[in-house]
Parts: sequence; structure tokens; C-alpha cells
Amino acid sequence: MAMKKAEMQAHNADYQARMSAAREAESNGLYRSAIAAAKSAWEHLDGMMQYESRYEHAESTSLAAVEMVLRCAPLR
Repeated sequence: MAMKKAEMQAHNADYQARMSAAREAESNGLYRSAIAAAKSAWEHLDGMMQYESRYEHAESTSLAAVEMVLRCAPLR
């Protein structure tokens, strides 16, 4: 099902807010919180990417939410 502009915009806003919280937590050394916030942004990736591609003419070459989890999560 295709998303409407308002839905994509809401996903973009949610993604940006969650990543802002993740960056803040990471900068304060709160890695579990940073990982949790970044992972919560994953559900908004599709809508965020569609919105940026269609309305901001930006092609995401990296997914900050995924990269942060990979960078901060402990390897086992």
C-alpha cells in the first residue's frame, strides 16, 4: 500500500526525533539508551526514505539508525 505524503512526513519526523535522542544518549555515554532509540527508529526507515527521496530529493546512502546500533552494540 502506498503511503500518502502526510504519512511519509510523519515517519520522517519520528525517525529524526528518535535519532536525535539516540545521538544525545550516545554523546552522554548512555549506549543502551542510544541503541534502544536507534532501534526504535527502524520502524520509520521506509517512510523516511520515501519522504526524503520524493520531497527533499535526497538519496540516503547510509542509514544512521542501523549504523549506530552496529557501532554501539557489544559484539558477542
